[in-house]
Amino acid sequence: RYFVLGHGNVFHRLGYAVSRSFITRGRAGQTEFNYSELFGNWIGAEVSNVYHPVEDRTQSATLSRAELQVLWDTTADVLKEFWPDINRLLHHKKTK
Repeated sequence: RYFVLGHGNVFHRLGYAVSRSFITRGRAGQTEFNYSELFGNWIGAEVSNVYHPVEDRTQSATLSRAELQVLWDTTADVLKEFWPDINRLLHHKKTK
């Protein structure tokens, strides 16, 4: 789950959003390594090997699939962070 920061300058918020792929909040609210994100994507990439031809089931290809999923998740976190601002700008332009 992504918790929107919602304040600070663009670079601070961007850094926060990107970092959430590697750092998350624990049950008690403390920060901790995001094992579920990284290992979950790695396990998903391993399972997806069933659907790939044998020659595409290399460690390198599997790692690339996991990395790509982390990239997509990070992109989604950045969009979640800035979407309220983008949405406000879009609606503000429509009313003028």
